[in-house]
Amino acid sequence: MSRVVKRLVKILLITTLVVVVLLFAGVWYLNHWLKSPATHARVERELSKAVKLPLKFDSLTLSLWGGLEARGVSVPDKKGNFFEAPAFKAKHRLRSLIAGRFIFEEITVDAPKFVIHQKPDGTWAAPELPKDPNAARDAEKKKPEPPKDPNAPKPAPKPRKESDVVIEKIRIRDASVEMIDKDGKPFASAQGVRIVLNDAREEKIEGHVSASRVVLHGWLAISNFSAGVSKSEEKGLIIPEFTASVGGGRAAGGYSRKDGKPKSRYNGKIKIENVDVTRAALDGGAPPPNLMGTLSATAVIRGTNDNTKELGGDITLKFSKGTCHEIETVREIGEALRMEDAAEFGIPEATATISIWNGRLTVKQLDISAPPLALTAAGTAKLDGKLELAAKLIASGEFLAKQTVIANQFGPPDEQGRRSLAFEVNGSFNKPRNNLKERITGRKSKNEQTGVLIGAAIEAAFPKPGDKKDKKPEDSGPETKQEK
Repeated sequence: MSRVVKRLVKILLITTLVVVVLLFAGVWYLNHWLKSPATHARVERELSKAVKLPLKFDSLTLSLWGGLEARGVSVPDKKGNFFEAPAFKAKHRLRSLIAGRFIFEEITVDAPKFVIHQKPDGTWAAPELPKDPNAARDAEKKKPEPPKDPNAPKPAPKPRKESDVVIEKIRIRDASVEMIDKDGKPFASAQGVRIVLNDAREEKIEGHVSASRVVLHGWLAISNFSAGVSKSEEKGLIIPEFTASVGGGRAAGGYSRKDGKPKSRYNGKIKIENVDVTRAALDGGAPPPNLMGTLSATAVIRGTNDNTKELGGDITLKFSKGTCHEIETVREIGEALRMEDAAEFGIPEATATISIWNGRLTVKQLDISAPPLALTAAGTAKLDGKLELAAKLIASGEFLAKQTVIANQFGPPDEQGRRSLAFEVNGSFNKPRNNLKERITGRKSKNEQTGVLIGAAIEAAFPKPGDKKDKKPEDSGPETKQEK
């Protein structure tokens, strides 16, 4: 072997040895740096900034090859912990550590618990990060800038400062959520929550949310909820589509909101099909509703801020196979006239078309079919609950032929032989009032109204002599009894 070759081999061996020594020294330094309390405090602080929540850890382990593992994770709030999880793990990119940065490819959190308390002003919000005292101090030291020349060219925007901690993906599995109102009562809860944020950078969030069960306590419950979600400064919050099961039926829709000054605008849409309202209410822990049956509906809503004057939209409803105990006057009249269907106010089918604008709902058309009766209505209902509806009670000619005591109050028959009686509905959603009894009896006095209804009931129970339309052959009828 020549002297030159030996010299090259010697240089190569020394270089390799130096590289190995430097590599081991670098690995030792990185491990030492990762395990230092200062680095742990920095990661905790920067992770909090990345997720915009004041995270706390009982213990934090950082290793060169194993990534990050945190135990006893929590987000303190005034009334307990807003968030807590036994542990979470994160994978980091090795090359970023050399530059002193943490780029986590994925953070996985198993079985966390969220407890959200409503604020005294009625809002729902996560705990805020404490203000950085250094930022306030730097702001005080900053000298005021001289007045700017309006004709001067605008300076180029400063590049966004890269964060020391970057989270590329967050995966939350089997989470639970509880929402407590300001009175300390359960408002809503969710189980089996899964959140996957494929893009969790500070300027943009994009991913998917699902839950096996969501309960709005005292109202309704839904299951198999699934929704895509994205949020950015440019486009705001967007839920392009969500789906869920409710009351044995299906719900689907979408939502978007763009926050800005002075106005924040939002749009929403929802479509529900074949929802059993009783089942949905009972699933949510609510008592059986007065209105029972199967509901299908579509709604498109748009608005600005929380201003009800700028709330707009359109709603269509279809209700079938139902009953309603809330229309008390119809029930009383049905009982007086010995009409079981009217007493229960069975609703084979009902439809409604409603528009929303300028702080009120305009009922374009409401049709309720409950043979031998029917109801129609149109008018307005303000968002504060005030009702102003013009309604009609419609009865078949055959039915009114047996009710001569009240038949005179109804108008002439239409092409289908039906006759109608106009009345008004006012009051509020919670306490609706109407003058149906007054119109159907032709009396203002409640005592006189009762007398007329009693007379109609007697007429229904004891048909006039010769009226054999409803008489059974085996029944001798009241006339026979009177003859005896």
